[in-house]
Amino acid sequence: MAQIKRLIPACVKKDTADIPDLDYVEGVRPAFELTAKLWSKGDGLYTTLREYFNNREDYKSKLEAFDRAVDLKPFAIRDKETAAGLFGKNMLISASRVENFYKCAFSYFCKYGLKAEPRRVAELDPMQKGTILHYVLQHLLEKYPGKQITTLTKEQRLAEIKAIMDAYAQEKMGGMQEKAKRFEYLYNRLAAILAEVVNRLVKELENSSFEPVNFELEIDIDGDIPLYEIMLENGGVLKIKGSVDRVDVMIKDGKSFVRVVDYKSSGKKFVLSETLEGLNMQMLIYLFAIWHNGEALYGDVVPAGVLYMPANAPAANLGRNASLEEIEAEKTKNSRMSGMLLNSMDVVIGMEKDGEGIFIPAKLKNDALEGSLITIDEMAKLKTRVDGMIGKMAQSLHRGEIPAYPAATDLRYPACVYCDYGAVCGRDSSTPLRLITKLSHEDALSIIDGEGGALDEVDR
Repeated sequence: MAQIKRLIPACVKKDTADIPDLDYVEGVRPAFELTAKLWSKGDGLYTTLREYFNNREDYKSKLEAFDRAVDLKPFAIRDKETAAGLFGKNMLISASRVENFYKCAFSYFCKYGLKAEPRRVAELDPMQKGTILHYVLQHLLEKYPGKQITTLTKEQRLAEIKAIMDAYAQEKMGGMQEKAKRFEYLYNRLAAILAEVVNRLVKELENSSFEPVNFELEIDIDGDIPLYEIMLENGGVLKIKGSVDRVDVMIKDGKSFVRVVDYKSSGKKFVLSETLEGLNMQMLIYLFAIWHNGEALYGDVVPAGVLYMPANAPAANLGRNASLEEIEAEKTKNSRMSGMLLNSMDVVIGMEKDGEGIFIPAKLKNDALEGSLITIDEMAKLKTRVDGMIGKMAQSLHRGEIPAYPAATDLRYPACVYCDYGAVCGRDSSTPLRLITKLSHEDALSIIDGEGGALDEVDR
């Protein structure tokens, strides 16, 4: 704008919002754009313009397309045979797709039905950071299996992290040569963050009877664990595959207590009531797959729980005079893992021998356990519910039901905020959301307790 002013000093700046609507009707194309703009008003000018374009053969099809775009009926595939053919009577999906469906069925359809993928800009974005985090933690813990990582000093761990990151950069990014200074800065910062994550992990392992045994565990046709199968009402089978970030095991009394650990750099928290609405199910599906199909790999499996492990550098909101010990204690508290554990003294003390709940979302207080806990019977009922929701998803897709009705756990952050398909569904702030009510852990357990599918009814 400044350049135009220099070239044409006498020009006058006008905001398009201040231009009268009638000024747009001087040309056919801007008049049609005005018709679309006035749709929500439905005033006399809109009615007149609409009648005009409806009588023009060259604009009739465009008007019909516009009507379809603003039609408030739920999106659906009207032909059920087409829907069944698109998704298949027998389905093979990843565990993450289930949550994507319950976030928004229309977004699921765009991504996995139409396979419409957005273009990605080549940069060190959060998605890539997550990939590097997974890569480093996997290779570091594979090189130092069990609790061997605890024998290294902080300096040795940092050196190992940098060596693995250099190998990643060479293999996946063509090395660090000719990279921009900002990219180099972000990469070095990531090494420091990873060092903090590994240092916290070392502290936790030093206090735990659980040991990491598998990384990027494959649940697949030829994977470490067989596909997880759900029988469908139409006679088909839905099979679920996936890759588990980390599996930790404690052997006790001839049983393998198994916990699933998922690295999260986003600060995501596990909320059981969200699981009852189709969200937060991915880790549980993995745990149930291991419980159901993991005997060949682990022996007699007991599901010990699921945990989100923060893969970031937590802040310590303390005064400037805080000691290093106080800062470390605050950081440890802010990086406590989120999740849900089996309501068992063996499990909780096995994960944290003093039972203080520093690392895990449960603790021992006055000889009783408290925190985010679930009994083995409730776990079995939850498995039945999750299986049912997976089956319900398949049935909805086979019926062609793909409404743009996104879930929202917080009205400030509905699922569509970061959706790649917002321009397709045409949602706006006035369109309703599927609001997920957050319940306390105890209230969510009460809902589970009221359902069938107890342990003796579950097929294991």
